[in-house]
Amino acid sequence: MSRVVVIGNAGLDLPLAVSRLPLPGETLIGRPDARAPGGKALNQAVVAARCGGAVRFCAPLGDDDAEAAVLEGYLRREDFAELHLPRLPHPTDFSLLMVLPGGENSIVGTSACSLALTFAQAEPALHGLQVMSSCCKATWRSTQPARSLPRHAGKGRRRSSTRHPSGQAPEGRRPHRNTPRRICSPTFA
Repeated sequence: MSRVVVIGNAGLDLPLAVSRLPLPGETLIGRPDARAPGGKALNQAVVAARCGGAVRFCAPLGDDDAEAAVLEGYLRREDFAELHLPRLPHPTDFSLLMVLPGGENSIVGTSACSLALTFAQAEPALHGLQVMSSCCKATWRSTQPARSLPRHAGKGRRRSSTRHPSGQAPEGRRPHRNTPRRICSPTFA
């Protein structure tokens, strides 16, 4: 069983079924579906765990107890080897999905919580690292030190699945020295 560390975002999604996307300034009435867990990092972690990987998942939750508790409940029902869910002084990440009848969608989300995650908060998830996946809502400052760990600090590859949110590394450095290795690009189901 491989040991996989996923660092990134976890949030609550609210899907709204709409017949079409609204025009600028227009209000449409959508048919809501149940809130569900979401986020690219969460989706990757869930699929890796369901495929048999020993997954250590690290994602910050907010200080809004009700939303964070709902999300933590979903996460605890998954078969993760370990969960690291630091609480930060921000609202838990949230996304609104406008879904058209054919399944095409548009998404608007918040990221204050995941963007505030620091390396010090993510570091406990890195012991015994073999494969690391970080997502676009994990900031450079929270994952770059892990990508710089010497090979002997972990027992394998340290590759990120997505680039820094701005597309550029700080101070003109390349975001990745190696080609990123995608672990998966799933949907939480």
